[in-house]
Amino acid sequence: MVSHYKKIVFIALPAFFFFIACNLPGLSKAMSVDEMKIIMWDMMKADELNNLQATKDSGFAVKKMNFTYYEQVFKIHDITREEFYNSLKYYEANPPLMKTLIDSLDQYAARERNKLYQPDIRYGNGFGGTATRTQ
Repeated sequence: MVSHYKKIVFIALPAFFFFIACNLPGLSKAMSVDEMKIIMWDMMKADELNNLQATKDSGFAVKKMNFTYYEQVFKIHDITREEFYNSLKYYEANPPLMKTLIDSLDQYAARERNKLYQPDIRYGNGFGGTATRTQ
């Protein structure tokens, strides 16, 4: 009879703590892969803009502007810095999910880059509207 209660406690107690921990306020839920990939893509573009400006201006405050650009990305996506970094930590702690996120980001980036090189059908064979318009 005692061993039966030990089994119940052994199974029920960890399950109880797991469910309590999942519902504690302050523990944020991770953003979806689709949300994260778009935010990370925008952050990568912000990094590139920051790096480009730093190469043009030796007095450029790299860290300050990078912080400013990241804050703009968070504002555009209506999230907080904490929400983003908590989600990022969640993905970093779950390698299979992180791989899914990185693969999804890579595919998204490829599609976005391909859009840049698609001919603009409004302008003959030109790319991005750079060719003269054909009548």
